[in-house]
Amino acid sequence: MDEFAPEWNRIRKLWHVSGCLLMILIFSLWQSWGSLIHPSLSGLDFMMIIAWLETFLTIVIDLIRLHSDRHNQIVKGLPLFRWIMRRHEESRFNTSTYYILSSAILVSGCRLGWWESKVIIMALVVLGFADPAASWIRYRIHLAKRGAKATRLAGLFVFLAVGSLMVWLADLAMAGHADFSRLFCAVAAAALSEAYGSEIVVLVRPLTKKFQEAVKHPATWWMTRLYFAEDNLVIPLMFALTATLVGF
Repeated sequence: MDEFAPEWNRIRKLWHVSGCLLMILIFSLWQSWGSLIHPSLSGLDFMMIIAWLETFLTIVIDLIRLHSDRHNQIVKGLPLFRWIMRRHEESRFNTSTYYILSSAILVSGCRLGWWESKVIIMALVVLGFADPAASWIRYRIHLAKRGAKATRLAGLFVFLAVGSLMVWLADLAMAGHADFSRLFCAVAAAALSEAYGSEIVVLVRPLTKKFQEAVKHPATWWMTRLYFAEDNLVIPLMFALTATLVGF
């Protein structure tokens, strides 16, 4: 089975949307929690520490299960993972790990002043709603056997439409007056990375294999377990970076 073929898992997508909404809620509530622990600790400091601790733990869990087939089967047998895990995730890092990593980077970027806090919320909204919408339309067109090009373009346009609508609504909810053309540029960058990320992976895969063959070290095996075009990592970071570059 093609690991990049369009598919639809309703429970997985519900988990995807709810996870993004939960992260937005946590970010909105926890900004004032740092001072409760220590007067000099800001909410962003507290969130950054928690986010990187979670990232470290999820990476360790993935490394353990990838190193041990017994632990991999245990994780795969857990109720939630059994329903949402894709076949290729059995031998690679879980998509939730990439999502937690991207959230940690987003919070850290906000703490360092690279972007405002509302950029984090908009990036998560785009990931939570535009990505599942694009996946659904691609899956439907794939079933209709319209061809790979039509499938990809349909997903791209739906991502643009839903993503633009969601960032506009998010801006209204935060009483903002953002330049919509700049927001659209950020959504477009995220949409392009989502639509063509897998093609980039296919193009560079021969190079990574040659590198692995040239460098005879166990660490190169772990590199092949990483999927740098993972939507949960690329979409929010591409949105945030582009929003910063266009001066949002």
